[in-house]
Amino acid sequence: MSDFQKAFGKNLRELRKSRAITQETLAEKSELSLQHIGAIERGVGNPSLNSVERIANALDVSINELFTLDGFNLTPEKIKKELFNRIALASDEKLLNFYMVSRFIV
Repeated sequence: MSDFQKAFGKNLRELRKSRAITQETLAEKSELSLQHIGAIERGVGNPSLNSVERIANALDVSINELFTLDGFNLTPEKIKKELFNRIALASDEKLLNFYMVSRFIV
């Protein structure tokens, strides 16, 4: 589990609790499993982009708000390391997906 996953999960938990929504309710509203929501909040689950969108809609927040990670110090070195690690471990399909998404960002 990466520092980013932990920070994302912590932020998700805080957003959910600030809206007085249980994990069960979030799972129902997002059409994701309770186990997956719990894993994401613990920082061990890695949500897909589709799951992130579903969670944002269920919480009625922007996707940007889900990625506003207070206290998560993203230095260029940390970002590069995380990206290199993800690329190195990615399947061919995920590598292609990463490439396609990155073309729209850069």
